[in-house]
Amino acid sequence: MRPERHRFVTLKPCWRDNLRPIPACSAEEHTWERLCEWIDTGGCLVVASAQPDDPPSSLRLGYATPDKQRIGLWVDETAVAALFPEVTLDQAGIVAPASWSATIDAVLAVADRFDIAASVFGSLAWQMQTGETYLHPQSDLDLVLRPAKAVNSDLKWIDALAAVLASHDQPRIDGEVLLPDGCAVPMRELMFGADELLEKRHGGVRLVPRATVLDRLGA
Repeated sequence: MRPERHRFVTLKPCWRDNLRPIPACSAEEHTWERLCEWIDTGGCLVVASAQPDDPPSSLRLGYATPDKQRIGLWVDETAVAALFPEVTLDQAGIVAPASWSATIDAVLAVADRFDIAASVFGSLAWQMQTGETYLHPQSDLDLVLRPAKAVNSDLKWIDALAAVLASHDQPRIDGEVLLPDGCAVPMRELMFGADELLEKRHGGVRLVPRATVLDRLGA
């Protein structure tokens, strides 16, 4: 089974032998060399969404540099050396700017109250995982929320989080809510009442009715 999107991995020394037979990287040569050096010295990559026709044994990965370059890579899953735990919000809060503290505390309070696992991706996750500076003044707080279905069948947590999103704008909160089957929907659209939501998963995306999403969250 493929690792969840947004998880970090490192690759084995033989990773070049496991590249998939498509242009593995569309970057210029110097950028490709930078990626190779990063991987060879134990740098992590993030799991990206699989495409519809990808073989089940393949894995699409991404490298984001502190200066905002993004490089893609496609390998056989046997190239993976280690899969890291998700970067939780309380862990990542250690490296977040002090100005983010009130927002992070508000999210964690709701998460604790409603038994929601809160992790991060994007710039904050990269900064936590690598120790390098990825955040800038315009960075979002990108969250992945995994509500505990058995506790949250009344879905009151949605209103509670919507209130946090509406009252905290430093930083702007964005991200995804994971459904019980592992698919994800955009957090802000769910909180603020969009009639249709873009469901993301390995293998593609699709639009699904809001009512269907709520049924799957509260079933």
